[in-house]
Amino acid sequence: MRLTSRASPMARLSLAFHGDAGKLDFEDRAKLRLAKALTVHGLPYASLLYVWMMKEPVDAVLTSSHTERVRMIVVESGAQRAGEWVTIRRNVVEDFRRAYGEEPGDIVSVGLMTDFGDDGSPRRTIYGDITFRGEK
Repeated sequence: MRLTSRASPMARLSLAFHGDAGKLDFEDRAKLRLAKALTVHGLPYASLLYVWMMKEPVDAVLTSSHTERVRMIVVESGAQRAGEWVTIRRNVVEDFRRAYGEEPGDIVSVGLMTDFGDDGSPRRTIYGDITFRGEK
């Protein structure tokens, strides 16, 4: 299921990937070139975010309302487990394939983010260890 969402996730783990910009349409290639000209590192080819949303179903693939180059996979939904320690395990390669329909490039950055709720209320998230493992 692909949805576009303007709702703010409660928690986000963001993975940025290298890729072949030649595959992108003119507008996306222009944005990447502009970002590279204006910043030290530019923008990644694609980003995959693992998110906790309030109303979207688990495993939904959401497209950012700002760009097609950011996809989110809902790994937790609702407030039922808020306040509990939640452990998530994902296959990043398979998730990228599902979200973008192509093979992922190298991961170039990892980020964590918690921001204010859509109603302006403060949120707090505690993140634990993040471990990447190769195929066995």
